[in-house]
Amino acid sequence: MKITPNHSPMIQNDAYLKNSGKNKAAEASTNRVQDAVRGTDSVVLSQEARELQAAQKAMASVPEVRSEKIARIKEQLRSGTYHSDPAKIATGMIKESLVNIYL
Repeated sequence: MKITPNHSPMIQNDAYLKNSGKNKAAEASTNRVQDAVRGTDSVVLSQEARELQAAQKAMASVPEVRSEKIARIKEQLRSGTYHSDPAKIATGMIKESLVNIYL
């Protein structure tokens, strides 16, 4: 652009002001879009995560202690009719320790 003495500084300043106003409008628009995006965060769970969540809910509903079995064993102990199988107990202990190691 060639600057000649015929152009007044006021005309050039008006052009600058018009462009800067457009930039401010664009910035305001960008800010509104960013604010809208920030307000709509969402999470999408995978099928595996949904299955895990369902399994956790199911486990939470199952009592940790089986009171019926405990009552039956207590009665057997009182009456002297409780018999344990050492091989079965050892097998259960080994299985549980293997599960704990690999999980």
